[in-house]
Amino acid sequence: FQNVDLLQFVTEENTSFSAVRVLDLDLMFVAQQLTLIDHQMLTWIKPFELLNNNWSSSRRRFKSDNVVRFIGRFNRLTAWVSTVILWNSSLVERAKCVAKFVRLAHELFKLNNYNSLFSIL
Repeated sequence: FQNVDLLQFVTEENTSFSAVRVLDLDLMFVAQQLTLIDHQMLTWIKPFELLNNNWSSSRRRFKSDNVVRFIGRFNRLTAWVSTVILWNSSLVERAKCVAKFVRLAHELFKLNNYNSLFSIL
């Protein structure tokens, strides 16, 4: 895990999923990093980007670039969790991954980071 930049991993679309071994991660560290990333990305969103649901219209999406980026990060994190769980062929290993993600969700809950919490559940 030390070789993977978490910010790069969760913000870029072309990162390899196999580079991360979830069962080796320190949950508090990951929760803190996800929270810092969410905070940073939320500071990029300007109030006018939230008007008129611009992010949901393909014609007006350019008016809400940071909202679209934040939604994309949520979706990539969700896809990453699913991929990590399903990467294991053993049901026992899959169960361990699910349990690890539930514990990660609890750490995110303690940090009041509901965005990342809901993206991994």
